[in-house]
Parts: sequence; structure tokens; C-alpha cells
Amino acid sequence: MPQDDFAAEGGPGRFAKWTEAYGQELERLRRRREASKLPMISAASVKSTRRIWLYPDWLPQDELTLLVGAANVGKTTLLNALVAGVTRGKGHQLHPKLAPHGSGYVLMVNREDDAATIIRPGLEAAGADLAKVRFIDGQTGSDGESPFSFANERDMDRLLGFAEQINGNLGLITVDPVYFAVDGDFGNNTKARAAYERLASIARRLRCAVLGVAHTVRSAEGKGLLSRVAGPPAIREVPRGIMLMAKIASGPTTNGGTHILIHAKNKGRMQDGFE
Repeated sequence: MPQDDFAAEGGPGRFAKWTEAYGQELERLRRRREASKLPMISAASVKSTRRIWLYPDWLPQDELTLLVGAANVGKTTLLNALVAGVTRGKGHQLHPKLAPHGSGYVLMVNREDDAATIIRPGLEAAGADLAKVRFIDGQTGSDGESPFSFANERDMDRLLGFAEQINGNLGLITVDPVYFAVDGDFGNNTKARAAYERLASIARRLRCAVLGVAHTVRSAEGKGLLSRVAGPPAIREVPRGIMLMAKIASGPTTNGGTHILIHAKNKGRMQDGFE
């Protein structure tokens, strides 16, 4: 074919356009194949479930929650009261807005207070059923083993075994302070995220609530509620709920009127709290 006739029918230009269109179609097919690898499911295939609360609107089952406050605001006193309520079950009302929905055993992991002189007397004062409370020593191991660690699969397996021993009747695990769960530097955000996500996973696997105790930053004036939680971003991002406890400056000193408890983060109701 003469060169002029070839050019008249489109020639090289037409072939280039066809090649480009063919390449684009191959690219679309490739993207569609890759789309099937997205980790997504249809909303229609998800079965709605009701959220289960250990303490309605405050302490959910299967999740990690934080109790946060400055030193000497009564975090330990409130923690003991919550533990007592879990061991006693329905009818053990701490406050009209804070009453347990169910009952069960409690595991307490504490790195700051002595069990004999501080923790047990506090639980007794709160009215806890001591037969349903177990202390886990996070500082020393037995028989030459390494100390208990949430990051150790050995101890995770033992927690599962304990839950089976009590027929799954585990209501609550407390970690005081929650920073103990971090393997190494608790200020390292990567390590902190892994640790707190691990606690959340434990709550789901054991079908219980996990309550960690954390501190507030020293200078919180003018800062938002979440920014008051001491620690890297993960400590504010991973927990589904954060309870903030504080004293009322120059407030009344009887009937518990010197303290308040509010939500700093909550998947239930935010506009709630009490004195």
C-alpha cells in the first residue's frame, strides 16, 4: 500500500491509539482483580449484636477501658469499688448511675501497691467477695520462670486455662498501672499500641472487661480531656472508653462530694457523669 494511502486510513497513529486503549483495558482488568484482595465484607453479611456492659454506659465487656486521674484523687478507691461490684453482682450499687449488670471473678495485676497492706484492706472496705478476687504478681516469677507478662504466650495460655477453670465466669481484669502491659519503654508509641491492642484482644478472647489505670499530665490547664491522659497517642486511641476522675476544688467533703467521674471518651453516651 502506498505510504499516502496508509496514512489516510490512520496508519501508525491509529495503531498507537488502539495499543493505548488495549493497555488501558488490561490495567482496568488488573485493578478489578486486585480489588478482590481488599479486606472488606458486605454490611448485609454482618449480624448486628447488642453491646454488653459490665457497668452500663461505663465499663463494656470484651473491650479495654481506662480509668484516668491525677495522684490522690481516689482512683484506687473507685477501682476497689468497681471490683467489689463485679464480685457481688446486681444489687451492689455504687451510685444510682453506677451499678453492675453482671457478676464474676476479678483478676488484679498491680505493680504499685502491696497486696497485704493496701489492696486487700481496700477491697474489704469496698465490700468485695474476696473469694472471687485473684492477684497476679507481675514482678517475680515462680520456679525460676520469667515474671508474668501480657506479651508472653505462656501467660496468655494460662489466662485462658483459668477462665476455663471458672467456667468462663471472668468478669474483669484490672491493670494498675496500665503502662505495665507495655514491653519496654511505655513512652514508645509503637510498643504502646501493640500492648494496648493486646489487652483489647485479651478482653475479647476471655469475654471480660479489661480496666487499666492511667495518670494525667501534670499541667492540664487549657487542654482537652483526651490530652490530659499521660502517655503516647496509642493510650488515647486504642481504648474504646476512657473515664476521667478528678477532685472538685474547694468542694464539699462529705458523702463523696469532693470527686467527679466523667467520660473523656465513650462509645456509649458522652454527655454523662456524676459527682
